[in-house]
Amino acid sequence: MQDRYRVAEVGTATQLLIDDHVVDDVWMLRRVPEMPAKHPGNPLPITPSLYDAEERLFKAWYPVFAEDPEDDPGNEALYARAYAVSEDGFAWRKPELGIVEHAGSKRNNLIDTSAMKGEFGVALKDPHDPDPRKRYKGTIKRWYHHVDPDRRGGGRLFAAYSPDGIDWHLYPDERSIIRDSNDGNGCFLYDERIGRYVNFRRPTILAGPHGERPGDLGFPEVEGDDQGMCRHSEADDYLHRYLRTAPYVDTRAVIGATDHAHEGMGCNRRIARAESDDFVNWTEPEVIIRPDELDPPRLYGIDVVVCQGVYLGLLQVFNKWGLKGYLGDPQAADVIDVQLTFSRDGFHWERLANRPVFIPRGVIGSWDGGMIAGARMIEYGDEVRFYYSGHSGSHNAVQRTSGSGLATLAKDRFVARAASDELGVLITKPFRLEGDGLQINADAARGRIKVEVADPIGTPIPGLTVRDCRPIEGDGLRLPVTWNGDRTLRDVSGQVVRLRFYLYESKLYSFTIGGNGTT
Repeated sequence: MQDRYRVAEVGTATQLLIDDHVVDDVWMLRRVPEMPAKHPGNPLPITPSLYDAEERLFKAWYPVFAEDPEDDPGNEALYARAYAVSEDGFAWRKPELGIVEHAGSKRNNLIDTSAMKGEFGVALKDPHDPDPRKRYKGTIKRWYHHVDPDRRGGGRLFAAYSPDGIDWHLYPDERSIIRDSNDGNGCFLYDERIGRYVNFRRPTILAGPHGERPGDLGFPEVEGDDQGMCRHSEADDYLHRYLRTAPYVDTRAVIGATDHAHEGMGCNRRIARAESDDFVNWTEPEVIIRPDELDPPRLYGIDVVVCQGVYLGLLQVFNKWGLKGYLGDPQAADVIDVQLTFSRDGFHWERLANRPVFIPRGVIGSWDGGMIAGARMIEYGDEVRFYYSGHSGSHNAVQRTSGSGLATLAKDRFVARAASDELGVLITKPFRLEGDGLQINADAARGRIKVEVADPIGTPIPGLTVRDCRPIEGDGLRLPVTWNGDRTLRDVSGQVVRLRFYLYESKLYSFTIGGNGTT
């Protein structure tokens, strides 16, 4: 006989309540994002590329810029990198590596990437590769204009490896791993659940043929005043009648007055995903996030990590509106904001309904007032650190300053299920209880949370009801849930149950089934 219900996989892993993966129903609760707090010392002189938990060190590979334009015909960053380490992410040591001669001396922290002939980007420290020579993996971006001065735009991506993060080499056959790679090295990680490397970047196959204009394909192309662009009455009426959406933007407003006018219809500012077993042979990038009716026409990039079984992405939304630039109005064109997006499988992504900004830009005129153009997430102890890139001006500003900053959250507090002064309730899907204790990550300092255990059809289990639960009235990452009387979760361990959370003036971020009877 077929089961009457599906049993969710919970185990003893922490369950983020960012989505409905383990949630069956809610009543009078809202999903509320937490906003990371910016560090008062921003901008920072050095920001880490990764945290090495094995060595308990933050490690940074940071760019060294060309002193002489003749060294870099592309007039971009010199592709050497400097190496530094830190115990806390703030105080940095720059070891004398003795590799690269600079200003007549090798007493410096420069690593040699000159033989790679491209822009160096470190991706990860990889404990999964059996070859110790490939403990560190990175990518090299070779722009087309470094090979052909007449060809602008993108380039090709190559794989690099190192045994120690200092001595770097290209993979032996020196062939590109992803074709037509644009703007940077993308974001790489190793997903232990599928045993594969995953790359998030811009796609190589586009809806519009790259560089073509409508007139080139035999379609009408309106000439004249580009300021009076919107003639799409039917589409515009539908969007504004039925959807709360961003304003419609004509194609010419997107590309007409920018340095990317050569792109024509084909714009790869979307998010794609590729996979690899060996970091060299990759699947064709598949588009996974594209602008929808609530987005501007372009999504600039994304930085992704896996946290508690969830892909968390910091999505860069390129607010490309009209022909105006960022001239002091935070809502003007050409700025980039960061939104939080999340996925269970890396292919199907969600964002909160109102698309809130996750790391806000700074005040007008500040070093991060124009764009937040990328953020790297690092878990460290009981906090999550977001190291982000900020710019004072808009994307196409002639002059702007930039820097790297830090913003922090408490562990696992990305999105809360929140109740105000009306009682809210959340019930989980049925799951098999593995353990005999329960902890919650919650803020009930001004309110109250209680939990009851129910059977698969929602009936409270005697002794573990909401009336039996001792109220939680504190703020903590690991608050124990207990009940009055003799009954504990040990009595229902191994059974299929549901949890029903009652919230008043409080926030619930996650829960964890433990194994010590009370926590």
